[in-house]
Amino acid sequence: MRLLTVILGAAFLFLSGQPQPVPADPDGQIVKSEKQTFKIEVLARELETPWALAFLPDGRLLVTERPGRLRIIEKGTLRPDPVKGTPAVWEKQDGGLLDVEVHPDYARNGWIYLSYSETLAGSTSTPPADPPSMTVIVRGKLNKANEWVDQQVLFRAPAPIAVPLRQGTPPVLLARRQAADAGRAGPHETDRQDPSDQ
Repeated sequence: MRLLTVILGAAFLFLSGQPQPVPADPDGQIVKSEKQTFKIEVLARELETPWALAFLPDGRLLVTERPGRLRIIEKGTLRPDPVKGTPAVWEKQDGGLLDVEVHPDYARNGWIYLSYSETLAGSTSTPPADPPSMTVIVRGKLNKANEWVDQQVLFRAPAPIAVPLRQGTPPVLLARRQAADAGRAGPHETDRQDPSDQ
């Protein structure tokens, strides 16, 4: 029997294709699926709408909170303060601070990628209508003071296509950006990074 640890828990577990509710406190629960047995381990309870996570090579866990905070879980404990200096986001429904990815060669270059929602600069709207918004992808680094620094904008949707609709980051876009940075761009990558900028 293989035992896996599931971090942060989940709202539902899929057993035999059917969603099953997790107990009120899932910590320590053993759950059996068709192919695996899982142990749920809750690492943090004080997160507001956690959206994505990524591990750093040293074992720290980065977690995005949709309202716009990047949090760090270190040695099983959530740091009390979020990372300082991350981009301001527009939060509504599924818009906000979205994905986080760590560069495959993070140990050498320190790049971390974030995607988030922002409203179109200079736009106005009359409630209840939402302002035009778009998805942005940036990269930056964490310094020893837990600050987001050296930010670079990698993608910003053109203004003509900004609409008051749901936000999202196609995973392939982040994967292609990482591949470009690492010099392994796929056949459809047209905006390849300068190898000296990896």
